[in-house]
Amino acid sequence: KVYQYIHFEPEAFTPDQIRITNRYDFKDLSDFVLRWVVEADGTEYAGGSMEMPQIKPGESQAVAMPLNLPREDSREFFLRLEAVYKNPTPFAEKDDIMAIAQWELPVSKKTAAVSPAGTNSLQVSESPAETSITGTDFVISFSKNNGQITSLQYNKAEMIERGLIPNFWRPLTDNDVANGTSERCGIWKKTSPTLTGFNINKENERQITVQTTYQLASGAGYAEYLYTILPDGIIKVDFSYRNDGKTLPEMPRFGMNMIIPADYQQMNWFGRGPHENYADRKTSALVGRYEHTVTEQYHPYVRAQETGNKCDVRWFTLSDKNGKGILIRGSQPLSVSAWNFDQETIDYVPFAIERRHGGSIRPKDFVWVNIDLLQMGVGGDNTWGAQVHPEYTITPLDRSYSFTIEPLANIKQLDNQLEKKWF
Repeated sequence: KVYQYIHFEPEAFTPDQIRITNRYDFKDLSDFVLRWVVEADGTEYAGGSMEMPQIKPGESQAVAMPLNLPREDSREFFLRLEAVYKNPTPFAEKDDIMAIAQWELPVSKKTAAVSPAGTNSLQVSESPAETSITGTDFVISFSKNNGQITSLQYNKAEMIERGLIPNFWRPLTDNDVANGTSERCGIWKKTSPTLTGFNINKENERQITVQTTYQLASGAGYAEYLYTILPDGIIKVDFSYRNDGKTLPEMPRFGMNMIIPADYQQMNWFGRGPHENYADRKTSALVGRYEHTVTEQYHPYVRAQETGNKCDVRWFTLSDKNGKGILIRGSQPLSVSAWNFDQETIDYVPFAIERRHGGSIRPKDFVWVNIDLLQMGVGGDNTWGAQVHPEYTITPLDRSYSFTIEPLANIKQLDNQLEKKWF
């Protein structure tokens, strides 16, 4: 992507013009056609093609696009531009893409109405070890020992085996190993949260909240979850971190993980893709709607390491072969991934201790899900010590983010479900 010879950018102070720059040294753009697509929430809204302007080497030109956008809409609109070959060449077929770009269009956001979440009330039951909350065809249980969700059942189908657990670490990349991330940032690997508070507010039978607070090990700070539970099984998760004024190294990631049953192998998402992407490696991964299996998320690097991340994810689903599962929607864009093994399986082990080849990793009988706000970039100015650029790191300031977990009855009805807003 960074080597493409045709560059696109919005023309400043115009609603519908783009600037095309020819970075070839000796040829104009007569070999190409300009193809454009406007997408609304990942679905094609408009599109077409036109002759590419005959821009001379090293020069640029502004071009008006026939976008015809609405003034106001609840959807996100993106423009994708492609320079494609007009005719076959010795190295490319007709319509092969030579250059591509995408950016969000300036359509005013129309606030969607909040949907009612059923008319039934919630019931709370207690045991010495757990607190359970039951609604319409669902039940969620929390451990009183560690505050984690021990069960989430929709129509008697179990959705969570363990979680949600704060996570500030990632399996080290080759660049991480070389620049000393393990030594510099090691405090974030084993934060070992200790439950310090577990409170339930059941004054409103149609919206119960569960608050869990934690102290992180080694003076890494404090974490808090606020679960807001609605009768139809919609759960809003608000997560916050408090530094408490300490000087700490950068976080490799800021988020949490959970484990769900192995049946939920199909992943759909609206975010960057289709390939893995990171904060400083994402311009080639366009925002769109994608569908892969969990197995396809993993890339077997020569040495097992961090893999499969997707940036700027608005929502994603994990479903079984019948299309049932869960839908997770971010209140802000998320950074997510799903694996058929736990994080420790692909974390760094020195070569002298174990030769853990990426191709030797075997799937386990569950799906590990990372639901993060951020993960730091992968760096790579060199691979013998250069650190990630500061703008792509995560400073351990007080931070927070939120998302909802919802039952997904049928992936074919996903679009209808996405039209509803619960909070």
